Amino acid sequence: MVRKTLLSLTLIGVIIIPDIGSAQAGNYDLTGIYNVYHYLVRDMSSSLDDSLYGTYELNAGWPNAANAQFEWNLITYEVGDTIGPVVVPLLTPLHLAVGIPAGPIALNADIYEGGNMVIAGTYPSVSTSDCSTSVTVPAITDNATWQSAGDPIVVNNDSVKSSHFGWGIVTSGVFANNMYAPDLNTEVYGTDYGPGTDHETWGSWTSYYNDDFSVIQTVDIKWEQVDGVSSDAGVDTDGNFNGHFGATGAFGDSSTTTALHAVNPAINVGTYPIIGGSGQDLDGDSIPDGVVAAPNLEWGYIFDPAGSDGVLFSGDEPLRWTGYYLTANAANSVGALATVVGDDLNDDGVPDNIAALIAQYMLTGMTQTAATQAAIDNLAQVYFAAMATGYGIDSTTAAAAAVAAGTFADSVVTSYLALVAAGTMTQGEAFTAAGNVLVGYTLTALGALGIDLNDSDHDFDGTNGRLVFQVANSCIPRDQHLSVASYWVNAATSEVDSDESLVPKQFALHNNYPNPFNPTTQIAVDLPEAAATEITVWNIIGQKVATLYSGDLNAGHHIVNFDGQDDNGQQLTSGMYLYRVTAGKYNATKKMTLMK
Repeated sequence: MVRKTLLSLTLIGVIIIPDIGSAQAGNYDLTGIYNVYHYLVRDMSSSLDDSLYGTYELNAGWPNAANAQFEWNLITYEVGDTIGPVVVPLLTPLHLAVGIPAGPIALNADIYEGGNMVIAGTYPSVSTSDCSTSVTVPAITDNATWQSAGDPIVVNNDSVKSSHFGWGIVTSGVFANNMYAPDLNTEVYGTDYGPGTDHETWGSWTSYYNDDFSVIQTVDIKWEQVDGVSSDAGVDTDGNFNGHFGATGAFGDSSTTTALHAVNPAINVGTYPIIGGSGQDLDGDSIPDGVVAAPNLEWGYIFDPAGSDGVLFSGDEPLRWTGYYLTANAANSVGALATVVGDDLNDDGVPDNIAALIAQYMLTGMTQTAATQAAIDNLAQVYFAAMATGYGIDSTTAAAAAVAAGTFADSVVTSYLALVAAGTMTQGEAFTAAGNVLVGYTLTALGALGIDLNDSDHDFDGTNGRLVFQVANSCIPRDQHLSVASYWVNAATSEVDSDESLVPKQFALHNNYPNPFNPTTQIAVDLPEAAATEITVWNIIGQKVATLYSGDLNAGHHIVNFDGQDDNGQQLTSGMYLYRVTAGKYNATKKMTLMK
């Protein structure tokens, strides 16, 4: 292998970077990690998970999502849509120790020259169950293999001494497999490796050295993982994509209705947030108030003061007759229309009752277009008459008003079918849009007949009122692109990490973390004053096996790593050990357990 040197005209001598394998071999502790998750909505696959759970819709249900009597579509994802990015920044040992809600994170890696490595500790695992994506932090032990590629790219100046090269995990039971190691001297990101190329899952390694390049002090390991058969991520045992984004909630706010009430006192303000609301600035600080970020909003109202044109109170809002809320009255109208037009059991985009009527009219000699118009006219009249009589309108008045409803529906559907012919929307989208417009027309017409439909001044009481919806869990088929930047310290060369910015009020020896450990752990001590300090490890029969630190320490919070080795560099056996701190007039001892 051709090795690059650190020769420059200003150097007196020549320093040669060690062999790549030697440069990496060692024991390293994770000190920080920065994860970015990108999700791309994908086509349905033949996987069992997709067939059982996959959907492109995020819906809300009333009275709850599990047993919904009425559903409302919040969003329909299209293949190619992106979700995220979701950023998980854990950039310091303190962040890792606090961890995430599922628990703290701690990793240690033994890297061997022959291409083997052992990773042990705790690390997040993402799983989706019941269409809810959750994170756990299980204990792991991973016997992995690695590879590197290309000569190192060397930086040697007053502030940085490093070598950078392609590196990747080949086999692993925890991380991505077949991670490509690019030659960073000749290969180009986005062309030879990276998402969208033949080598989507790849990695790199950067070693940072001391002044004479004799010791690695810290290491950065970065990689990108994309779902696929090669990486063994997001696929089932047959190679079918089965990854899902578990959508369990929406976004919304509790300030929109308050702000709109000031503009239009007819707007009632309920006690639940508005699903999908982006918030209003109530206190004048230029920040929307009462905002609930996705996916944290589970319960809320459906509220639409703008309608299809996006303009507040312009008159096209289908829910304006029900106080701009989706109330029991609005649900009755939508539900009655769904009953009249029927389900779409064959999934051809045309409700079954409409399709049956079209077929009957065509048997009389009508063209398909004329038969469609007649069917829509017929069913719209049936729907309107049922709604009107249900609210107490006499049958004669209801029948007369229904004629106008049929004519209106006929014209609306004709307009939308023209868009279908032009390729602007699908047939199913046309009927759905026409139905939404017809609901708004029906509520408008019923209001003109003297029916008070506004039941938005209270939540549902068994008869009428605002409906409180629960956002349903949805399994959105997705491909995951994970970008990871991890930061490590060489356990053999790490020294005491001290924070002297805040002087503790009293001496304290903290519990080591993690405990039990394999093979590394951290020991922290608080010193209220400067003192000559010794931190040692003893076995249970009273023999000192390791001296971790001996010297002066200033007042402050101090952390030292213990790599599970004795003073001779031999790995200690599993069992209980004592760690002791003596610092001036202070001393303390605690127990810890090494478990392999």
